[in-house]
Amino acid sequence: MSFKTVNIQIINGLSPQCISKELNLEDILSDIRNSDDDISDKLSFLTKLSNSEHAKIESEVEKYFRLKEIITIDDDQYILYLKINSDWKIFNDNFKLDYGCTMSYDGIKKANKRAFVMKDCELTKIGVEGYKNGQLEFRDKYDWMMKTNLFFSSVKDFVDMGLSVESKSKKNENFDDEIKSVYEYTEVGKAFIKFREYIEPTEEFIKEIKDGIKSDNPEKEFRKIMEEYGQFIPTEIILGGRVYFKDNKFMRTIGGKYHEGENFNEKYWMESLNDYQNWDIMELKNPIIIFKLLPEDMYKQIIFSFGKKILYSDWDLYSWKSGMTNIYDFPDFPDNPYNKKDLLKTIRNKDADCDIFATVANNSNNSKDNLFNCQILKSEKTKPSILIHCIQKGSQLRELNLEINYMVIGYDTDFKHIYSNRIKVELRKFVYDTENREFDSIPLQRELVSMIRDGNPFFGIPILNNLNPSNESLVIGHNFRKISNNEFKIDLFSYCTKTHRYVNLPKFTFYTLVMTLDIDVNNTPFEFKEQETPFINFGNYYSLASLYLMNGDNYSPIFLNQSCKQTSIEYVGCNCKKICFICNNKTKRISMNDQISCTIINTLTLRVECIYANNIYTIVD
Repeated sequence: MSFKTVNIQIINGLSPQCISKELNLEDILSDIRNSDDDISDKLSFLTKLSNSEHAKIESEVEKYFRLKEIITIDDDQYILYLKINSDWKIFNDNFKLDYGCTMSYDGIKKANKRAFVMKDCELTKIGVEGYKNGQLEFRDKYDWMMKTNLFFSSVKDFVDMGLSVESKSKKNENFDDEIKSVYEYTEVGKAFIKFREYIEPTEEFIKEIKDGIKSDNPEKEFRKIMEEYGQFIPTEIILGGRVYFKDNKFMRTIGGKYHEGENFNEKYWMESLNDYQNWDIMELKNPIIIFKLLPEDMYKQIIFSFGKKILYSDWDLYSWKSGMTNIYDFPDFPDNPYNKKDLLKTIRNKDADCDIFATVANNSNNSKDNLFNCQILKSEKTKPSILIHCIQKGSQLRELNLEINYMVIGYDTDFKHIYSNRIKVELRKFVYDTENREFDSIPLQRELVSMIRDGNPFFGIPILNNLNPSNESLVIGHNFRKISNNEFKIDLFSYCTKTHRYVNLPKFTFYTLVMTLDIDVNNTPFEFKEQETPFINFGNYYSLASLYLMNGDNYSPIFLNQSCKQTSIEYVGCNCKKICFICNNKTKRISMNDQISCTIINTLTLRVECIYANNIYTIVD
């Protein structure tokens, strides 16, 4: 038998390998593969064509070749060239790159079930630029968690996802001291893997997604899915090694080899990284929520199954100017700590389909006779904005300071509210296009009646899809009215700030929002004092208010006049000389004997709820 010592050289794009074995040159290649554990299916036989080129021998024709036909003899050495079929598959097998992950203080946890399969990737070898020295400091426990979980350069990416973090299973007694630590490190990056475009969902994962969409409680089901399949996948990976030192003392390594029990030999450790088998994951980048990696139509089905959420609730200052159309456009907030910097991005996101509910509060002491009202301007081409009107009953003022209280309702495209169940909303739209009516009543959608009857707060606001000379001066008012236990109506009316009289209602859409929540809602009765309009004092906070009447259909149109401390009922004068429908038929005013209710929600409370939902550092035990 023709046995020879053969040097096996494994060619790959990462790091060369060389081993020696006793092989029989007369053996057929397929027989060698079947009998030799070192030559696995991950390797292919090569035949040398020139000094630098090799040809791959396909597995199905290996039975036609003997080893002596492909062996290379160089300086009396027998050399067998093999090639790794797919370098990245080795790393995927070792590190489960296409498995979902969950962030925790105890480290990244890989999911039990596989949501995606990696079909290919972009693998780039890193040269000398991969060598770095640096210092590692921690701002707080969350920064510590991110960096010890290898999210060095993409902390913002992970924060923007709004995911929760699993609590520590066992708190280290020296945890606070660890956060204050400063580490020196040396890292050697060897390869960069990018694979977002090359993963496909498993059939099992798709089935569970479809079942979750059809379930009675999609959010609950998708929380379960995230527990089994992970919250996110880092779609970019840096492989190599990193070694940590503290006070010049060796602490630990990621990747590479070193001799335990001896002084750390950095040169030996770095040389060990020449072999790709000693590489480890040293940095995770571009983490993406697992649901966002699904086909777009399925991703949209998920967010639509959750229904709309209160994405933001806050207030802002606004300087109203007389003699112009006042439109509040949501500005950019690049430095705002309360995730408000992402508000404009969310509002512009077509998939979020955002709607705005707002009220305007007057905090100018010298303008009590001026009544402010707002409605929403929303079209398909522009983001929603708030149109502000002033019905001036007193002196003409050039400029006033206002406070705008608002809620942004929309689909949770980033799944930031998947762990928050405290507030749910139902939103309904009514398109009003009846002509030549100064006053009209429309029925409240039946599916909302039972929710309101159970005491849940509700609000309404008119929406214009364009602004033109025919409607830019119109204040569209509304009052909710209870007809019976099973029927509510919405009274609608329109007032012109230029002519100071009631006019025909324009074409618009009326939005009704009902919230189910387990936070405090005030249903404070109005106070009546002699020679004063009915009012409610509710302290120095910003609020959203909604009024509804019990029975009766001949009340004069009511406007709510809000300041930062009080909400009062207001009536406006009409210059029609008693010829319009409202002045002749809607004349009754609220008295102490009338049944009237006003629901007030503190926007600060809603703001706290939104911060809770948007906060990445929510601890899920």
